[in-house]
Amino acid sequence: MGLGHLFNRSRKTPEAGFGAGGDPSRPSAALATTRTLSTLSSDLFSFIVTLRTRTDLGEPGDIRNRILDQLGRFEKEGKEAGYSTQQVDEARFAIVALLDEAILNSQWPGKNVWRSTKLQSQLFGINIAGEEFFKRLDRLRMNPGENRPALEVYHDALVLGFSGRYVLSGPEKRDALLLELARELTGDNIFMVEKLSPHWKRPDDFPEVVGEGFPIWATALLFIPAMALLIIVFGLVARIAGSHAADEIRSLLATIGF
Repeated sequence: MGLGHLFNRSRKTPEAGFGAGGDPSRPSAALATTRTLSTLSSDLFSFIVTLRTRTDLGEPGDIRNRILDQLGRFEKEGKEAGYSTQQVDEARFAIVALLDEAILNSQWPGKNVWRSTKLQSQLFGINIAGEEFFKRLDRLRMNPGENRPALEVYHDALVLGFSGRYVLSGPEKRDALLLELARELTGDNIFMVEKLSPHWKRPDDFPEVVGEGFPIWATALLFIPAMALLIIVFGLVARIAGSHAADEIRSLLATIGF
């Protein structure tokens, strides 16, 4: 499965509209359940799995252009869905930080060229995203209700392995932070599907829900430790299935202590 295929997956377009009072900073319920910033980032996050299973990604310039195009699409769709510029930009930073780290830690030969001009330098003018990621996360957590759209993307980046400043201190502190964030997003420590999503139904046809992402996960079985793979699969299935499932996955991760 080529990188171009990952970056051109089709999405269903939900009904347009905003929440009560016509406030464009607050997406309507219909938009919130189908076009969260987390779901809009799914194609970019899929690339992270590809990085861990392949090395023949192509030329650095081509990869950069594809990623920049996808980031532009993410920004455009996020604003069209009614999210504020601040929320979209915060989420975009988390994605960029994760992409840079994943690329530099990969076996892709093009990473040495990438190192000379990271995405964070090109788009945000910094070279310390590993520290800045957590500073931004701390600020967002001060107002979790308002910042939930961006916080979900930060959560997903941590689920997909972003370490940043914790890379030298071991995974314990990072994992504890991930657990705290998962609990903040779910509101409690107990996995209750009915509470999180009253209209939730188990998909009857799992292959159709998973769709074209399945070959990536099947290949990843050969390379990624079981628990890490489980978390990645949960996260990606959640984004494909919709934000209701994403909430359920976050609650489950909090329950099992991840």
